[in-house]
Amino acid sequence: MEKLISDTIEDLHSILVHFPIALLVLLAFLTAYVVLRPGSGMLQATWLLLVVGTIGAVAATVSGVISHFPYEETDLHGVIETHQWWSFAATALFIAATVWRLISRRRGSDCGGSVRFLVVVVAGAALLVMSGLTGGDLVFDYGINVRGVNPLLDQ
Repeated sequence: MEKLISDTIEDLHSILVHFPIALLVLLAFLTAYVVLRPGSGMLQATWLLLVVGTIGAVAATVSGVISHFPYEETDLHGVIETHQWWSFAATALFIAATVWRLISRRRGSDCGGSVRFLVVVVAGAALLVMSGLTGGDLVFDYGINVRGVNPLLDQ
């Protein structure tokens, strides 16, 4: 049972990270659609994607920081830090976008269909893609969190 719990904690980041990537990249595309077709009725869907995707990004970032601890004293620390900074930047930008949109909605004018909001969301998606690319490098090039493969940690 202890091994199962240990493995689940180690795998948590890998499990959580795919949801915010999918939701927030979809958000960028759907926001572009809303900007191009203001009366499409999809504005509420972008709000839902933003909120759920941002919550997922926070969970993925926290689990990533926890997953990083075993590698603190290894040669891969710098590579992991690069991935971490892309993730922090993306998560911070989506938190800011969520707060901005929440305030806008409470004031009665949803900024979610504006070009300025689209620029922020596309920038966030670009940061997220960089985070995903560097995370993919960690898994596929360095074997991070691949049990039985990573020579830097005791298995």
